[in-house]
Amino acid sequence: MDSEAPPVLEVESDFAPEPQDFPALQVVPVEFIIDSHLISAEIRYPGAPRRLVDYLNAIDGPRITLHACVVGDRDDPEAVGRFGDAQIHRNAIIIAVPRSNQQFTARTLEVVQKRPVPAVLVLPGYDVSGNIYMVPDIDPNNTPLIGNHHFVPVTDATITPAGDPDSSWQEELVVVNMTRALLYVPK
Repeated sequence: MDSEAPPVLEVESDFAPEPQDFPALQVVPVEFIIDSHLISAEIRYPGAPRRLVDYLNAIDGPRITLHACVVGDRDDPEAVGRFGDAQIHRNAIIIAVPRSNQQFTARTLEVVQKRPVPAVLVLPGYDVSGNIYMVPDIDPNNTPLIGNHHFVPVTDATITPAGDPDSSWQEELVVVNMTRALLYVPK
């Protein structure tokens, strides 16, 4: 009996993916406000561009890998640590501020039509006032935003440090971690 190895199966295909068929690496500059520090970093992921809020809500697990990470102390702006790569716990994030040139708004790439609802979100150390977005038939007073595990976009945002209203600043768009929200006040 001849014990030859079986022939290697060679498959020919008319489809040979070109390099542009593979997703490009997306690099999203972002600032995170956490309890005691400010973090500037990049989030990198393959695939099509996404809004920061969609990226943060799609994370499976408690951590996010950051690149080109710079950590500053909120109370001492001169104290800065520079790191290559780092990890942040998803629930450490209070506010995320996209710093890319991409012109995503809260409604860009939105599948469901939503309307702006003026609101104030009270977070540890900050109040954020601006527009959150809800489907038209939802009553903002009865929407269970507090205690969920999602990030929500806030447009035309004013961020006010607790106890220091003179230090407030404006951002076109911020993303708030509702796990960290203490109070939601629709206006």
